[in-house]
Amino acid sequence: MKMDQWTQEWIEFLWYWRRCQPLSHVGRMFQQTVYNAFSDHHTGSSHDDSKIEAWEYELFLTQCSVPYLPDHHDQRMVDALQGLRDITHFLALINKGSSGSVEDWYNFKQWLWDARTILDYITQIKPDSIAETERHLLIEAQAKQTLRNHLQDIRLANEKIKGWLQALGTEERAFQLDTLSMQLREEREHLLHLQQTLLQRRETFKESVLQTLSGGRSWHVNGDYVYIPSDHKEWCKQCDQHPSLQRVRETPFETVFQLLEADDIVNLQQQIAQIEADIQALEQAVLRRLANRLRPMTSTVETWIKWIAEWDWRWAKGRLYQQLSQETEVCWPVITQNKISIEQGTFLPLFQRLQREGGQTPYVPISLTLHKGLTTLTGSNMGGKSMALKTTASLITAAQYGLPVPAKQVQCPLFQRLTIIAGDHQTHEHGLSTFGAEITRLTDALSQGSDLLLLDELMKGTNPREGEALAYAVAEYLAQNKTCFSLLITHFSQVTAIETAVHYQVKSPTDKGKFSYTLTLRENDAPEDYAIRVAERLGLHRDIVSKAEAYLTKYLTKDTRKLK
Repeated sequence: MKMDQWTQEWIEFLWYWRRCQPLSHVGRMFQQTVYNAFSDHHTGSSHDDSKIEAWEYELFLTQCSVPYLPDHHDQRMVDALQGLRDITHFLALINKGSSGSVEDWYNFKQWLWDARTILDYITQIKPDSIAETERHLLIEAQAKQTLRNHLQDIRLANEKIKGWLQALGTEERAFQLDTLSMQLREEREHLLHLQQTLLQRRETFKESVLQTLSGGRSWHVNGDYVYIPSDHKEWCKQCDQHPSLQRVRETPFETVFQLLEADDIVNLQQQIAQIEADIQALEQAVLRRLANRLRPMTSTVETWIKWIAEWDWRWAKGRLYQQLSQETEVCWPVITQNKISIEQGTFLPLFQRLQREGGQTPYVPISLTLHKGLTTLTGSNMGGKSMALKTTASLITAAQYGLPVPAKQVQCPLFQRLTIIAGDHQTHEHGLSTFGAEITRLTDALSQGSDLLLLDELMKGTNPREGEALAYAVAEYLAQNKTCFSLLITHFSQVTAIETAVHYQVKSPTDKGKFSYTLTLRENDAPEDYAIRVAERLGLHRDIVSKAEAYLTKYLTKDTRKLK
């Protein structure tokens, strides 16, 4: 379902979306892919049976994952997901003909180790143990068989991973090329022996040179350098004449000489350099052999990555379900063709804000049913109409992604485009007033085929007489054409009199002046706004309130308020 940035911000959807957090980096990348696909690129008919079946199957898999959520009871699984390495760049290098580095292959082995843990965990899911859901699932039997096949594919993948772990040397996490080539191991042992021999010979040579120098403790040695005080001219002359010493620096305080390497030491160094080059060549040969084996399998490994990402995303949705169930009533959405039905729906951001404030202001969930065509919502200011609109949009948007929704029940179609016209859309850079921006947004929605249109007090940004005329015309168009689901909040009495529309109303205040915030279907009674009573409740001076009541009674009769 496509929706613009303004709509996302108005319904605070990202607040809800970010609560659904996969544990692995590939899971989070997959979540972003899902978000982008729905927000920007969702095309084609939303009522296509194949799309509905795909949505149903994904929800089925998500529900299957709930009893198997990785949590603190299985820390090994949590650690595997959180520590899963990113090997996408490495696979790309292999596909381009590179062999990768030792560090790349070390990371690949770590990935294999964690992937085996994760995939093995997935195979514990038992499709036949999943209880039949209360909702009607068109593909229940087929879904279970498809899942069985998928789990079998995962078991086969795990066998291949075990083979790769053995190919990379032992069942341990460590990765050492020496374990993959006997010649390489022998060369490393030879190198270590030569390095130890070189160290011993250099120490022996240094001692022999120093023993030939006189002067006792007046000089000192640091590594291959001898430091002699500058006022000891005789010692400096002696060092200058020594065949194994070379003057390299002179300061006012000391003269520095460097030990020259003996021929046998130079030969050892040359041997070491050659062996190091041989080892590097052998390492590259081993890496090429591994790369040649992996290259035909990179697409298979990418499939394994995709499986892990998808299941991590499902587990994230399952964790969100468990979290929400501890806060409020929650359910899984159901896809229908011809209606939107919300029962006891909650807008979580507001619900939690009220909870943090101590719960003194009760939160009342909404319940409503929408069909194609027009549904209006009327009632007093501060009655919760805009919140009902926001709640409806938030729940339906979450349902499109197959997320758990905070409600007793949510049924809705799969939509292509959601448009909300609410608040102030004026843009100074485009020279549009509130009214102009509203008309532009409405025109775009109607021309681009929005199949879900939510309108909050349409045409309130212009003069009341023409505003009501325009609002009535738009409302009648939506009611008669029935091309989309539309919910309109309005205070215009003529709009609420359209016979082909369904009308909801916020209940009137109680005797104590508090609102119930409950939506009820309105039959034939004219809606009451209670604006004056709301103003009084908010502390407007009593004299002003009394004058407003008198003016309403004297001048604003029912006839004068009719649309001429």
